[in-house]
Amino acid sequence: MSITKKGGEIIEFECFHLECWKRFFQEAVERGIRERVREYEMKLDMKLKTGGKGLNGCCCGE
Repeated sequence: MSITKKGGEIIEFECFHLECWKRFFQEAVERGIRERVREYEMKLDMKLKTGGKGLNGCCCGE
C-alpha cells in the first residue's frame, strides 16, 4: 500500500509516527478499504506493543 504526501510523491505505508498511522488508518476506513482494515489494526497494535520500534521510516518523510 502506498499513499501520496504533499507534493504528489508516492510513499510506502510503513509509518513510524503514531499520528501518521492514525491518519492513514482513518483514510483507509473512509475509502472503504475494509479488507485491509484488520491488517492495519494488527500493525498498529504491534506498533504500540513495541513502542514504535522495528518499523521502516515514517510515511510523512520525517
